[in-house]
Amino acid sequence: MLLFLYTDYNTPEDFNPWTKMEKPWTDSQGVMFKKIQHPLFSGFINRININILVHGHLQSGNCWRFGDSEAPFNRLYLVFGGDGFIEISGKKTLLTPGYIYLLPAGSSCQGACKTFIEKFYIHFRFEVYPGKDLFSEHKSLRFCAMKNIAKTRKILERAGKNTAADLLAVKAFLLETLIPFARIPLDSLARSMHIAEKYQALFTILETGRFADFSAGEIARLLGMSVSGLTKSFKKDTGISMRDYYRQKIITQARELLVLGNSHVKEIARSLSFNDEFYFSRFFKKAAGISPLEYRKNNKL
Repeated sequence: MLLFLYTDYNTPEDFNPWTKMEKPWTDSQGVMFKKIQHPLFSGFINRININILVHGHLQSGNCWRFGDSEAPFNRLYLVFGGDGFIEISGKKTLLTPGYIYLLPAGSSCQGACKTFIEKFYIHFRFEVYPGKDLFSEHKSLRFCAMKNIAKTRKILERAGKNTAADLLAVKAFLLETLIPFARIPLDSLARSMHIAEKYQALFTILETGRFADFSAGEIARLLGMSVSGLTKSFKKDTGISMRDYYRQKIITQARELLVLGNSHVKEIARSLSFNDEFYFSRFFKKAAGISPLEYRKNNKL
């Protein structure tokens, strides 16, 4: 997984403070031991979260098309055939068979095909902590060639099976597939890991959907801070206030539910702890600029 990182450092000592190297010692048999630890490595492996929202194998004629849409999640296309294309900011890119394409979360594009398309698609989040996607800073289309088309097909077929070995094989393949796209500066990843650890209790509350049940004082006590200290610290570390962060998370969840599902707006509002459908619609429109139904119509994939 260290392949996800890149740096200009050349020696283990240069990795400080990310590398901890204990003083070498010799046992009774005269054998020397040296222990090197990489805290960032273990922290990254333990905290990184791949959340697959929807996936599938698509074979379609020229009816495959979608208008200019901005998805709140990453879209991965493994193209096996056809003449599809993606257009971003007026620039058209052909979806070449044998290639893998990544549309990062927040990127806006439209797509279609002239005659047919065959692709395996995965819509997913790849988060260090809730709301911080590893690909969120990249808004442009990215692509690379498949290493082996036949092998890729065979592995993806295992996604429909129910054994642990099959599912682990697909997950391992997905991680390997993402490596060319995930070249993240070490300092940026370290900052994200610092935030993930520092506010772990807060993020846990957010993930359980119980944020509204806790007062600012209760959250601050869980983190061992005062309310004012937490407020200032969180904004300094993340660049936004806790209130705005919470609102962004709610809007992101709402966008996902609107784009990926067919639930009524009233049901979506209830799932996000809104008692009033109309209040939810006003809340959404204030943040997104359009109503939930308009957003669904404009961004349905």
